[in-house]
Amino acid sequence: MCKKLIFMCLAISVCLISTGNAADVVIGNWEDNSGDGWVCWSPGPESIGPMPKTINGITYAQSDMTSSLDEYCLEISGITGWGQQLGIQLNETQRAGFMENFVFSIDFISAPSTTGGWNEIYALSINVDGYAWTDIGDKPAAHYDYWDGSGIRVTTVQWDYSDYKGTPNPSYVEFIFALNSDSAEPHAIYLDNARLTIPEPATMTLLGLGCLALLRRKR
Repeated sequence: MCKKLIFMCLAISVCLISTGNAADVVIGNWEDNSGDGWVCWSPGPESIGPMPKTINGITYAQSDMTSSLDEYCLEISGITGWGQQLGIQLNETQRAGFMENFVFSIDFISAPSTTGGWNEIYALSINVDGYAWTDIGDKPAAHYDYWDGSGIRVTTVQWDYSDYKGTPNPSYVEFIFALNSDSAEPHAIYLDNARLTIPEPATMTLLGLGCLALLRRKR
């Protein structure tokens, strides 16, 4: 049993070392008005930049409602109901980052409100070379209700896409958001820090500490 535990700890150590080599790949922080390669997927696809830009009644702009030390984030306003209003096809560098990492992460932000309503990230779809276009994760992925006096809230939403990395060098990788908003009281959706990443190192460290504790117990 002790040998098995030692093997498990070594495996976790290798995992920590190997994943430590991967770095976050930012695919959207919207610090300039270019749109960072993102598009309005329906009825497009059409680039959301240069911002501000209005497409089919939806306006894309920079906002200071940021969730980080950066200056700006993306504001999407005018959403009334469901629609695939945001997507990106990764470039070659980003596709390499897609293969090195296995989690897509984005900050979903709500602004202060004086009226009721709601909005949400309803779903994230992925389209990868070798796989069919499919939704990943739960639906809705994140939801905010609004009321008189509701303040700023930030939710970091993450999707594990490791099941879609079968093709060693995919020729295309696309992420497509379906966004949804209460048609009676629409509120702007704010997004920031879109990135390809790995789980927090602290999580993996806890796994390693758990192994060490078991080893001590067996001695």
